[in-house]
Amino acid sequence: MAKKFMISISILLLSFAVFAESPHGLVVKEAFARATPPGLTSSAAYLTVINNSKEDFVIIGANCPMAMAAELHEDIKNSDGSASMKHLRQVRVPAHGKVSFAPMGKHIMIMGLKQALVKGKELKLSLLLSNHQQIPVVAKIH
Repeated sequence: MAKKFMISISILLLSFAVFAESPHGLVVKEAFARATPPGLTSSAAYLTVINNSKEDFVIIGANCPMAMAAELHEDIKNSDGSASMKHLRQVRVPAHGKVSFAPMGKHIMIMGLKQALVKGKELKLSLLLSNHQQIPVVAKIH
């Protein structure tokens, strides 16, 4: 009986610990980055941010220990048919909504890589919020 009680308490505490790690209500899914050939020092990371809370959140940047810089960018198709990229100062994640960072759209530009991104490995980065919270992200490298 005592063993079942301890197991139940452990499960309960573990569920609180999981909640405590994400009090902001944001969930990051499907994070991936593109592999780089030797010598190329930039790549892009893509992911979906889901906001399960009642308040909007604003992503104001990104950080990547494996690179000199990580920025929020968006690919844009110009009126002449050419494509360009622009730096985003912020990305709002609406309450009970989601934002996708996907190829040919919003993405996290990873610049000044300290080593090549190898397919099958992982890239660690974090999203910086306007409320000074950071959301850790582990992206699979494709």
